[in-house]
Amino acid sequence: MDSSIQTGPSCRPKKQSYEKQKRSVDGSFLGRFGVADIFGKAICVMCSKEIAEKSLKPNKLLTDVNTHKDMASLRDEGRKCILMQRFEQLTKCQVFLRQSLTKKQRLELFSYKAVYIVAGEKRPYVEGEVVIKPVLESFVEIFEGEVFQKAVRDAITGVALSNNTITRRIESMGKDLR
Repeated sequence: MDSSIQTGPSCRPKKQSYEKQKRSVDGSFLGRFGVADIFGKAICVMCSKEIAEKSLKPNKLLTDVNTHKDMASLRDEGRKCILMQRFEQLTKCQVFLRQSLTKKQRLELFSYKAVYIVAGEKRPYVEGEVVIKPVLESFVEIFEGEVFQKAVRDAITGVALSNNTITRRIESMGKDLR
C-alpha cells in the first residue's frame, strides 16, 4: 500500500465557516447610482426609498438608476450635481424628523425596535423584561458619571418591554403590514 495516500479524518478538507458580510454603501455610490448612507441606511436619494442590503450590488443599483429616466439621460456632471443637492435635502429632512420626536415617542420607537429584534430572533416575549432591561441597566452602571448616564437611566425606566406590551406591539406591526 502506498504510504503517501492518507485516509481518515485528518485528510478531509475542513469546513470553512462563512460569516455573512454586511454590505455597506460605498462613498462613490452617490455619484454613480444615487444611493447614499443616511443614518446607517442605504437610501436612494431620488425616490427616498430604503434599499435592501442584498440589493447593494452595482448591477442591481444600475437597474434602480435606470428607473429614474430623467436622471439616466443627464451627463455625469449634471447628474452628480443634482444627486448632491437631493442628498443634502434628504439629510436635512432626516435630521429634522429625528429632532422633532418627543421623549415619549423616542421611547415608543425604541420599544418597537426591541420588539422587532425579539420577534425576529423568535425568542420568548419575556426576554424584553428579563434580558434587555437588565443588560441596559448594567450598561448604565458601568458608565457611572458619564454625561449620557442619567438620560439613559431615565429612558430605561420609562420604556415598556413586558410580554403583554411586546404582544401588542407585534400585533400592531402585523396590522401595518396588511
